[in-house]
Amino acid sequence: MTSPSFEKARDEAIETLGNCWARDQLSDDDYKRLVDAAAGAKTLSDLTSVMEEPRTGFENARVVAGRIRKVAKELQRESGNGRGRSLDQAQSRLVGALKELWAMGRMSLDDFERLAQNAQMATTPVQLLAVGEEVRAGVEKDRQVWARLQDALNWDKPAGPPRGDAGSAGARKLRRLDGAALAARLAPGSPFSSRPGYEDRPGQREMLRFVVDCFNDGGTGLVEAGTGTGKSLAYLVSAADWARRNSEKTIVSTNTINLQEQIVNKDLPMVAEALDPSRVKWALFKGRGNYVSIRRARLAAESAGELFEDERSSDIDALTAWLDKTRDGTRSDLPFTPAGDVWDEVKSDSDACLGKKCPHYDECHYYRARRDVALADVLVVNHALFFTDLKVRISSRNHDNPAVLPRYRRVIFDEAHHLEAAATNAMQSKVARPGVLKALSRLQSRRKGLLASTAAALRAKGGPLAESLLERVGDRAPRLVAAARARADDCFGAVAAWKEAHAGTNGSVRLPTAAGLEPAQDPETLEALESFLLSLRDLCNELREICERLSDSEEDLGGDLQGRLLDLRSSMSCLDDAGASLRRGLLPRDCEDADWVRWIETRRHRADRIEVVVKAAPVQVAPLLQEHLFRRVDTAVLTSATLAMDGGFDHLKQWVGLDAQGLHVREKVVDSPFDYRKQSLLVVVARRSGPERAAGRRWSEPPPDDVAQLLQDLAAVAGGGVLALFTSHKALQGVAGCIDRHGDAGRPVFVQGRKSRHLLIREFASAGNGILLGTDSFWEGVDVPGRSLSAVLIHKLPFLVPGEPVTAAREDVMRRLGRDPFRAYSLPVAGLRLKQGIGRLIRTCNDRGVVVLLDERIETMSYGAALKSALPPAPVHYEEWPTARRRLKAFYVALAAEAVRRPRHAVGEAVVHPTFGRRSGGEQSWTPAGPGTPSS
Repeated sequence: MTSPSFEKARDEAIETLGNCWARDQLSDDDYKRLVDAAAGAKTLSDLTSVMEEPRTGFENARVVAGRIRKVAKELQRESGNGRGRSLDQAQSRLVGALKELWAMGRMSLDDFERLAQNAQMATTPVQLLAVGEEVRAGVEKDRQVWARLQDALNWDKPAGPPRGDAGSAGARKLRRLDGAALAARLAPGSPFSSRPGYEDRPGQREMLRFVVDCFNDGGTGLVEAGTGTGKSLAYLVSAADWARRNSEKTIVSTNTINLQEQIVNKDLPMVAEALDPSRVKWALFKGRGNYVSIRRARLAAESAGELFEDERSSDIDALTAWLDKTRDGTRSDLPFTPAGDVWDEVKSDSDACLGKKCPHYDECHYYRARRDVALADVLVVNHALFFTDLKVRISSRNHDNPAVLPRYRRVIFDEAHHLEAAATNAMQSKVARPGVLKALSRLQSRRKGLLASTAAALRAKGGPLAESLLERVGDRAPRLVAAARARADDCFGAVAAWKEAHAGTNGSVRLPTAAGLEPAQDPETLEALESFLLSLRDLCNELREICERLSDSEEDLGGDLQGRLLDLRSSMSCLDDAGASLRRGLLPRDCEDADWVRWIETRRHRADRIEVVVKAAPVQVAPLLQEHLFRRVDTAVLTSATLAMDGGFDHLKQWVGLDAQGLHVREKVVDSPFDYRKQSLLVVVARRSGPERAAGRRWSEPPPDDVAQLLQDLAAVAGGGVLALFTSHKALQGVAGCIDRHGDAGRPVFVQGRKSRHLLIREFASAGNGILLGTDSFWEGVDVPGRSLSAVLIHKLPFLVPGEPVTAAREDVMRRLGRDPFRAYSLPVAGLRLKQGIGRLIRTCNDRGVVVLLDERIETMSYGAALKSALPPAPVHYEEWPTARRRLKAFYVALAAEAVRRPRHAVGEAVVHPTFGRRSGGEQSWTPAGPGTPSS
């Protein structure tokens, strides 16, 4: 028989363990283990041994809290003596203490990020002391819980809480960067210059000093850095040095995955080498949906019979095997492409996450990435994720605490010419029938799905909860899913019919139409729309009731039901969003904001079905970016190889919100180190003779057969590879079809859509003499130095699609401002796009090649001069193809002769290129070899 004092001690111990678990200071497994041990303790000594593990954690936290108090006292003393450096030192020490508490499990990740940000942004000792006091208050709250246990176990009383100290006011002094010293670290003669492949780049150091000024003085910097400048190293050195000096994280946002991988795998290691490898930390962070959820994947494997059709079993088996091997847990690491519904069921989802309650929390790939993010000086993301974070901050009115990303004060946008489009895409809403049906099928399809697996889990559990919910989960909810599916077909079918009647089956139609018509004005369409919205509401209400009954249950749900509860909430949220997007797009009363454009567009979902997509987007993102981004950060740097038109940034500033009063914006253009006059030619092919041009006939696209023949002729003259860029998939497929019908002249032909983009570019580069046909994304991000890309053919000037809803709405804005919409909006966009396409040609100082433009409007129209002024300073020739061909042949023959005169590299230093000449030290010689040798 145990004594009352021992029973009290055991009860206090179990209660204390519960409090620790509730504060996320114990995992589920540790909590259960320790509670079982405490309940089974027979003596006070046994109980004391059980509690020694959490007690040690508490005592360690008290030690760290004591150091925080010491920092606070030193700060008060130092500030009283007027020493300006004390605040910086106190901030660094306090952030270090926070990291220790978080690593010890005495603080959640969100609390750590919030408090660390508050500490780093403190501008007075009082503000910094407030952070320290919040930390100490949390530790003291734990202390009060432990006091009762210590009484019961007869431990010594802890000392009283440390007294708070008031600091004196003072401004935070940021440590400025030394631009000259940082530039010297990359200059000839520096230790960094001895690394293999080093090149002296004066433009890089010029840009570095510009970025340093932006960090030191604040505001926004716009810098166009020509190809070959080495801009990523210039801004990364500045960002990393600022972070290590001031304990401030910098966000680096890019548009493409290729640049992200280059920054993380190549550039940042070089930055660490140039600065201090032990003090430069970085992380790559992807959107949450890119990470697998271990819990959801295991649950999907266990419930595969209820969730998926049989043909998905191979995907599930492969995913389960991959879970035991993957290191980063992202979709890009998968050795195969899973079916969409399978990945949707296993990906990390905030609505289906248990957080620290998850048994896989410690090994979770997403939270491991979050922990890396918390400790990183430089955080690399993409534009889509950055603006998703900004959208969350705008909607939640949260600019001071972590959201999708941690709080930041400094941001660098590379590939910043995509900023407006990326922000627009992030802010827009869209909904289509395939997406809605997919969400409904996730709930129930052919007796598979979440509802079926939830019902199975309820049956396995049994008891009162199962009896009360099985009818809802197994019958009522599936009937509502079926009704919503049928009404979705009716709704989207009615919208498609309305669009066909008023705008045909192709393209898009802006709402209201030119005649002022709306789908909601048609009684049948309105009835189908409202009926579907009502069915969605009924289904979501039913799901909400099921979720509330599950969450309110006093029974232990167990892992399966707890997971399914989260999955049902996630599906409910998805359907709610679909309904909101439909209302915004099709019901004018629900989209009263005149600054939004609404439209319906058509796309082919399958060979036998045309689908409509309902979209809405802000006409201008400039006001949003101005208010919620540029006025709130201390420093923003926007850079790209293509930002300026006519030597200025007016177009960019207007459309991203940097033309407002009160914003400090500095500008710089850093020229490319390449000698375009010697390295390249631009030939504009004249398709009409002089008399025809004089007659003023309008220009038209050349026939596909003519383009295919000219393209193959160009490839024969160039001897190397040719990249052909198109502005439409229709034109591309027309030319590709002609090459397929008439033969490829013995050259490999790579066509966008026939393989993945990455694989096409890699195979094209390896072939050495191929022809690559691409559109859209191939206008940029193709980096193939050497003879493998010797010529670029541009089919047509890359003007925006006339009548595209967002473009048309922005042109309306220009008209209201009394400006020519073509010259104020469409022409600058086309100029920057053309600049990107031509930029694919010269990638190194040793590259040579030609650009052939088949659109002679650049010579015949008044706006042509504005386009040419934005291009690299290469010689331009406007002539018919036979004359141009002779000029190009002479150009390539001269290159071959020049290569023969060049001294050969030592054999031991050279690496033989698979098709052409030799490559050494990253530079391509121009000695022709093999079948690609140009003829005389």
